[in-house]
Parts: sequence; structure tokens; C-alpha cells
Amino acid sequence: MAKYRWSVRIGSEEGEELATDYEWSQPFGEPDVGDVFSLPDGSGPWRVLDMRKRDVPDSPGNILIVEGAKS
Repeated sequence: MAKYRWSVRIGSEEGEELATDYEWSQPFGEPDVGDVFSLPDGSGPWRVLDMRKRDVPDSPGNILIVEGAKS
């Protein structure tokens, strides 16, 4: 099964885009609300608030909506 690629945005679907084509770094599964992660550029930690997941793993409509998380 292909891993999903995500657009990572702050606060809403229209929020500032932190990353495009982000691939979830955990070895199993996909992100879920409440998960905390850092981006490959070292920014974060970020907490997943919501997500928009399409049926196609590489769709530009796959969006992770995040907020800053305290480390």
C-alpha cells in the first residue's frame, strides 16, 4: 500500500503551508488527530488537529492541519 503524501498547514485548510509532499515518518499507519511530529526541516513539534484525506495517496487534497505543540 502506498504511503500518503500530505500538505501540512497551520490552523486550517487555508493556513500557512509548512510543507508539501510530506510523507508520514512513522513506519506503520498514517497520522491521526492528536499525533505529534516534527518535519524533516527540523521545525516542530506539531500536533495534528484535523486532516483531509482523499482516496488517492498522492492527491494535493491530502491535508494535515496542525498547531504548534509544546515539547
